[in-house]
Amino acid sequence: MRISVRNRRRSLHPEHGLQKSDITIILPTKNEASNIVKFLDSVPEGIETVVVDASQDETPDLIESLRQSVTIVRSNSNISTARQLGSQYATTPWLLYRRRRCLR
Repeated sequence: MRISVRNRRRSLHPEHGLQKSDITIILPTKNEASNIVKFLDSVPEGIETVVVDASQDETPDLIESLRQSVTIVRSNSNISTARQLGSQYATTPWLLYRRRRCLR
């Protein structure tokens, strides 16, 4: 599993500890209806999730039905653009980028 993490705010002090509320998962998706349920089940409640979706299947509908707290951004973009777009919607100091093919 490959995960990239970036701290957007340098003022986070180690002694404060990392909380779930400090993290946003940014996930680009495209036609992942068969995999998205398992992925969302693995994400603990309290972790902000932004999905940048380029699907032509029911992926965004599944996400909305399972987790209404997930921000879904519809954009037919490449991975790097989707990550950048997702980071604009994040409200936390830590960003965790998940690769699309890691959903399988």
